[in-house]
Amino acid sequence: GERLVPLRLLLHDPAHQPYFRAHRILWTPTSAILDRRGVAHYQSPGYLPPPLFLDMLHIGTARAHLAWAGYDAAAALLAPVADNAASALAAEALYWLGVARYLKERRRAPMMEAWTRLRERYPDSVWAARIPPNQEEGEG
Repeated sequence: GERLVPLRLLLHDPAHQPYFRAHRILWTPTSAILDRRGVAHYQSPGYLPPPLFLDMLHIGTARAHLAWAGYDAAAALLAPVADNAASALAAEALYWLGVARYLKERRRAPMMEAWTRLRERYPDSVWAARIPPNQEEGEG
């Protein structure tokens, strides 16, 4: 209730169609995280059980914070998800945690701390595959 405003739109309601088109939502349920200006920063299609739904909300809200240079707020939302090995979204949270740390400090070392954890814990995940090769090289 502090950070999010729920909105329920129905796929077959003609009055709701402009929202689906504007945010490129193709399926329901879809959770979309928009910023205060109505710009979408994250989408999650389909149903998620409550624990994963909460993790998804943290990641989505963090992504919106990143767009507004809210790096500390983003990291605070991502860290608990990244630390929860039982969460299917932990790998994604680690990826974005590395991004948040880099954007805050403009240094590779904080980013690589998160990305090294990502590679070690979830080496076969799509999120580990997104890390460019040779990121360990160089200073910073």
